[in-house]
Amino acid sequence: MRATAILNFAALLGFTVLGQFSFKIAADRLGVASLDTAWIRAFLHEPSVALILFANLGALVSYLTLVKNVAIGPAFAAAHLSIVVVVVVSVAYFHETLNWVQALGCVAIFVGVGILGHTEFSAARPETIRHRAKNI
Repeated sequence: MRATAILNFAALLGFTVLGQFSFKIAADRLGVASLDTAWIRAFLHEPSVALILFANLGALVSYLTLVKNVAIGPAFAAAHLSIVVVVVVSVAYFHETLNWVQALGCVAIFVGVGILGHTEFSAARPETIRHRAKNI
């Protein structure tokens, strides 16, 4: 089950990042949304729009599978690591800037996920469960 959870988490990260970058590419190509026929036609023929739908459907399936097999707290927190991945790739690929507050936020997300993961791991160990049972 652990290998499946890791694969689902990797799929969730991949699909989420793909969806975010597809949004960025579609926005760059389509410009400001308008309801005229030319923009709607361009929207319907834009390949990145189909990629957005595919990526978000994949992320939904991955997330639901992850939540089904893993504790909800760490799964929810770990799913937000995609924010950090998107920020890092945006800086590298789109040459966007990252200020110190944003960098601190990314570090806080990593620390929070690490704390949740550690507490869930230690809570699931058999000796911890036996120790808690003695204290009840």
